[in-house]
Amino acid sequence: MIKNVLTSKEVANVLDVSASTACKYIKRMNEEMEKQGYFTISGRVPVKMFQEKFPYHEIPEEILKGKE
Repeated sequence: MIKNVLTSKEVANVLDVSASTACKYIKRMNEEMEKQGYFTISGRVPVKMFQEKFPYHEIPEEILKGKE
């Protein structure tokens, strides 16, 4: 099953940044989504939103598939 959201740890891994930096990016993306009227989950970001904001970073298949 393919994941719909990424955690801060996964975002940090994809972007090669610290966990705290990943949390800051996620917070900014979630704030933007809330302004558009969406509900968000703290510490997680939808895969589609991540791909829109970071189009040049490929998300590895093992992250998208998760634990099965």
